[in-house]
Amino acid sequence: MGKRRRRYFTIIEILLSIAILTILGGAFLFNAQPMLDYYRFTRGVAQLKQEIDLTQRLSRVACADIEFYIEQKKGGLLCRRTTDEPLSLPNTFDRTIFVSHLRMTESRELLSFTASGWMKEDKQLTVNLGDKTTTLTFSNKNPLISRNCD
Repeated sequence: MGKRRRRYFTIIEILLSIAILTILGGAFLFNAQPMLDYYRFTRGVAQLKQEIDLTQRLSRVACADIEFYIEQKKGGLLCRRTTDEPLSLPNTFDRTIFVSHLRMTESRELLSFTASGWMKEDKQLTVNLGDKTTTLTFSNKNPLISRNCD
């Protein structure tokens, strides 16, 4: 009985396989980039709207004046919700909310909500990501049902 010879992959075969996989992966990412940008944009806008809506609802429910700061930072928008009322809502006030990938035309923006949920002034906020742009309009034309805060 003779010795069996084991067959291993040579270093050339391994490097060639890695090169082919790299080329295929690069082609996939090149074609997937517009889809990823669209997802990042829609997700970022939805997250920003959700945080602003939460701020408005908190101001109405807690009968407190609440300010929502939005600041342009590298890589996205940094948001913060503040109030001068002694509210004990953990992880709601004085914490930063980062909305990644989005950019604003202004470097900073302030949205102020009164104790009844109304905005102190109408605002337009233009956000973009690459060639995708949308303008968010916040006004008192369709406010939440007002509540008497005595």
